[in-house]
Amino acid sequence: MSGYSTLDQAGDFRVEECILQSSSGTIHDEFHKQIQGIQVTESLFTTSLTGALLVTDNNNLPMNMPITGQDFFTLKLTTPNLESEPIIDTVFSVAQIKAKQEISVGAQAYVLSLETPELLLDNRVRVKSSFTDVSSSIIEKILRENLKTTKNILLEETTGTRKHVAPYQRPFTFIKHLMRESISKSKNSPHYYFFENTRGFNFVTTDYLYEQDAVGKFEVSDTGVLENLSKRDLERDLSNILSYTISDSSDTLFATRGGMLSSRNVIYNIFNKNYEVYTYDYFNEFNKYGRINNNPIYNESEIDEKENTLSMFPEANINLHPTSKSNSLDARYSGNYVDNQSEKWLLPSRGKSMEMSFGQSVEITIHGRANLAVGDKIHLTLPIIGKTHGNENIEKFYDGEFLVTHIKHEFRFVPESHVMTLSVMQDGVPKPYEVVGETKEPKKQGTTIKV
Repeated sequence: MSGYSTLDQAGDFRVEECILQSSSGTIHDEFHKQIQGIQVTESLFTTSLTGALLVTDNNNLPMNMPITGQDFFTLKLTTPNLESEPIIDTVFSVAQIKAKQEISVGAQAYVLSLETPELLLDNRVRVKSSFTDVSSSIIEKILRENLKTTKNILLEETTGTRKHVAPYQRPFTFIKHLMRESISKSKNSPHYYFFENTRGFNFVTTDYLYEQDAVGKFEVSDTGVLENLSKRDLERDLSNILSYTISDSSDTLFATRGGMLSSRNVIYNIFNKNYEVYTYDYFNEFNKYGRINNNPIYNESEIDEKENTLSMFPEANINLHPTSKSNSLDARYSGNYVDNQSEKWLLPSRGKSMEMSFGQSVEITIHGRANLAVGDKIHLTLPIIGKTHGNENIEKFYDGEFLVTHIKHEFRFVPESHVMTLSVMQDGVPKPYEVVGETKEPKKQGTTIKV
């Protein structure tokens, strides 16, 4: 195993467990000696961790163990001399051998594709039950009983007991259905996400994530980069951004068509034979739920001669959704069961989904560390690119707290180093935009020519 006893430099890691178990029961407990690199990916928008191993092999393990695609890989990596949670501590299923090639006489290289056991089991079993409970309790039951997970689960409790029937659906598919229609018991928020990070499974709202403290501060700095390792400041190195890319900014066309700015929901009551109309206005509802920043990413200024703002066009996105509500209860059943409550979640969730996809987004690369996972907040400071206006030398719209939505871990064994590439986003900006002049669309008068 790795011989580190202290953290010599940023990005160091220790291999605690690295065991390959084949479908025949053969165990290779020093498998790390044949690994060139490990990649593990976690995302706020996916249900499971995925990974890949780059292996150099002079023992022909695929034939001799054998490796068949029904094997298990146990991995535990920690940061040396730090009494904190592991970087990663989990079991993967080996799903595929790919990119196999001979690299010298008697030696070959290949990639092992890794999936979590829960993801493979999700493709083997179906949920075929009826449930009468709140969504959070049903999801916990599915994870423990249908997907057999023993991992940590972070659940934000939901409200509203309902009857659900899962007609032979895959577990994760049914969980996503429940997630879409869930309302937080403590925050009344519909902005739920279900994902797996290196700590386990999570079913929480963005409101909950935004309330947590930032786990680290990161900024661009070349101070000390050329210093000898013995003189380097490890804390500074761990906070240094190695590289960054400001992703595509907000797309107004997609935001309009997708319902982020304004939308309408027509709810047809199949029991009472009537309908209700609900509208969503981005600016009016901006602070209704938790935000990472208090200012919209769009300017609430007039864009036409009718004094409309971007959020005054509900016909841009129209939805029709059924209900069987009667006196706030589901008329299909006797008892205190709520209906689908689509007026509470459909339009706000649609808007939030668009914000998470097309908000302020940055991709950064940093030295690896143990206390950072998808769903955490970080504080990010980026320098201004180009000419400065005033005395500031930092980018005012990219200085503040960001939510981590995606992490790609890369563990390199020769030489040993851990690098993390993060996608981080904001659903608001730290400072409001200043309106200094006319904001309406300029018009040029044309003519119609009939031929």
